[in-house]
Order: sequence, then structure tokens, then C-alpha cells
Amino acid sequence: MNSAPDAILHYVLSRISNARDLARCSCVAKRWRDCVLYLPALYFPRNAFDGLPQPQADLAITHFVTRAALLEELVLYCPFSAPLLATWLALKAPSLRRLELRVDGPAQLDCLGWSRGLESLKLWGVCMGAPPRWEPFIALRTVEIVGGAFRDSALVAALAACPNLAQLALLGCDGVGSLCLELELLESCRLDFIGPRGRTLSVGCPNLRSLEVQGFSSVILKQAGLLQSLSIAKTSGKMETVEAEKLPALEFLSLRGVQWSWAAVSSALDCAAEIFEIHGAMFAALCQKDSLQSVDFRFWIPSLEEVVVTVRSPLNAEQKLSTLESLVKHSPRLRRMVIRVSQMKNCNEMADDFFEDICRFRSMNSNKIQVE
Repeated sequence: MNSAPDAILHYVLSRISNARDLARCSCVAKRWRDCVLYLPALYFPRNAFDGLPQPQADLAITHFVTRAALLEELVLYCPFSAPLLATWLALKAPSLRRLELRVDGPAQLDCLGWSRGLESLKLWGVCMGAPPRWEPFIALRTVEIVGGAFRDSALVAALAACPNLAQLALLGCDGVGSLCLELELLESCRLDFIGPRGRTLSVGCPNLRSLEVQGFSSVILKQAGLLQSLSIAKTSGKMETVEAEKLPALEFLSLRGVQWSWAAVSSALDCAAEIFEIHGAMFAALCQKDSLQSVDFRFWIPSLEEVVVTVRSPLNAEQKLSTLESLVKHSPRLRRMVIRVSQMKNCNEMADDFFEDICRFRSMNSNKIQVE
């Protein structure tokens, strides 16, 4: 390293982004200390300043951020003083492209609007009670928020400031009662909201290719002609409705949950085209009283070719077997049904009898049915 030209030395050391490693490198030699000038990325892990008083930690962050001449990426997982964030962002706004912050509670986020050139924004643990005062982020293409808590108006205002998003992920979030997404360029969207409360989601994104939804009791899809992958889940509470037009490009459909209304399942199947992989919620809804046992003679699932059913309990065995039979009967194009017997909780004669019935059903339809 001593015989390497300065340009090569700086290039090699600029690949280091972890603040703890950079601090060690800066102590090796004066030539090494200058590498901070050329850093494109800075990463401060959760334990970056364990044992240091907060003022000293803030001073260290300020030192690194100030010295990095053309900083493109800043990741702050460690605790920091919120007022200093505005100073750091103001210094690096011209070059900053990717920002990731762990906030852990209420914070003043208006200063994020100074980084107008951001292309990627990721926030952890943010509480957004009031609409942020942001000018539009024209270059912003990716937003991910994990563990956030929002008021409806705050989230709507935040998304309105990101008109050119291509990727959106809101994971493990809470506080929203209804959400309307109308983003012209959005291609991939993951929405995971916790809690049993009823929520309504309306999506009108003409370029959307992939949508994963968890925690909404009502889902409305508009202008989704390019959608290729759709996953809807409701782990607590009831899934009431799914409304959508035909989805001619759909290649994958997953319905998960326990309390799905048959109307929601039927609507989801009706809008899909040719290829399906359907999970627990379908089975749960079909097994409800007055479902397929008394179905209208005109009912059928015309395009269903493959179906995966997971069974974890022998309870209501007769209804479940009737459902399996009806799926085969009313799906003229069905080529393959996989019955997954997984984590069977009741290890007694009831479970044994139920499994024997499933095996008997398989033997009667051996060309289509497989048991795992």
C-alpha cells in the first residue's frame, strides 16, 4: 500500500463505508486519513458509538459527513441528535442520492426536503403525525418505510411529494385507516400494515407490475392491466372485498389468511387470467357454510390450471374434503392440485382419518392431485 499512487490508495479505501472501519483506517497514516475526502458512502451501524456520550457521537458523525466531499449515500442507524440532521443534509444536498435513517419515534422530517436530488429514501421507526412540508422529489424512485406510524393525511402528503416513484414499500406500519395510491410510474409495491382494524386500499397505478398487500380488509384495483404478480393477505380480521377489472397480464395470484369472504375470493379469481398459485385464504373461504356445497350450477373457475392448498388441521374435515372435490369439479382446465399437509396440530385418530380421506381422494384423481 505504501508504494501505491495516491489515486489508487484513495480509490481502494473509498470502498470502505462503515464508520468504525474508517476511524481505524484514519489512524494508520496521514495518507490514509485523506481517504475520507473521496468517500461515496457512509454507514453508521447501530453500535457505532457504544459507550460514547451523545455529543461526542454527534461530533464524530459531523466530522465524517463534513469531510466527505461528494457524498452520495448516507446510512444512519445509530442514535443521533435530530437538530443536526438538518445541518448534515444541507451540507450534502447537492451530491446526496441515497438516504437511510433509523428515527425511532417522532421526529422533524421537514429537513429531508432539502435533499432534492434523492433517488432512494429509507426510514425506520418513523412517526409521522402531521403532513411533512416537502417540495416534490422529482428524482426519487424508491421509498421504503419500516415500522412507521402515520395519520392518513400525513402519509398521503408524503406520497404526493414523490410523484415519480417506481418502488414503494411500507412494512410493519400502523395508523392508517384508508389509503389511495395513484402513482403514474409505480412498478412494484409492498404494503404491510399490522393490526386487526379494517382498512381500505385503492390502487390506480397503470404501470404496476407487482403488488403485495397485507392488513387491508378491502382492496380496489384500477388501471392494473400490466399487473403480473398479486398477493393479498389478511392475517387478523376479515377480508371483505376485492374489486378489480380483468388482469390480462397476471401470472401469479396468492390469497392468504383465515377469514376471507367468498365474495372476495370469487372476485379475485374472476379478474385473473390463466395462471394461479392460491393459498390458505381460498381454502378457508370455500370451507365456510353454504359455500361450494350449495353453489349455483352455473358457477365455474374457467382458467384455473394449478392450485396449492395447505391443510394444518383436521377440524371440519367433511367440509374441507367437499371443498377439494368441488375445486376439481368446477375447474375444467385444472391440471395440478397440490395438497400440503403441514404442521398438523392434532396428532390423534381424527388427524389419521382425515389424512386417509385425503389419500383416498388423491387415488381417485391420481392424474391431477399430489400430496406433500
